[in-house]
Amino acid sequence: MVRSKSILITASLLAFILGLMYIASGSICIYNWITSSLINGEAILKQFIPSDPWLGIVMISIGLTYNASAYYLMRGNTVLSIASILVGGGLAIIVMGLQVLATLAFVADRLVINEELRLSVIISNLLRIDEILGYVSLIPFLLGYKFYKEMKS
Repeated sequence: MVRSKSILITASLLAFILGLMYIASGSICIYNWITSSLINGEAILKQFIPSDPWLGIVMISIGLTYNASAYYLMRGNTVLSIASILVGGGLAIIVMGLQVLATLAFVADRLVINEELRLSVIISNLLRIDEILGYVSLIPFLLGYKFYKEMKS
């Protein structure tokens, strides 16, 4: 049980750090949308963080869910801590998957209509902040799933 508890603490700590990153990135998404569309200002890291308010709301929600895992772990509730890691990780992976599918649809569209397909556009679509954080979110999700399986058996 000691080894399992250390896995949960590691997953929860990583989820907490990712949660902070998701909240900051989601806030920047909303800020970019406000500055670029409402006041014609300069967006922050617009190549990596899109100006999309709905993505910002989703990212903040993922971040709060991730941070709840550390809160529940400090309260001694391992079941809710695991649930928060799995739900936050699941949402992060779904958002990442949607962006991958959107990039694949973009590539297929360019190939079907026989237009120029630039590798830089594909790479920039795969290196957005929701993608990068989604790739990293696989780690706490798998650790949380491992702890869940150990706890279940």
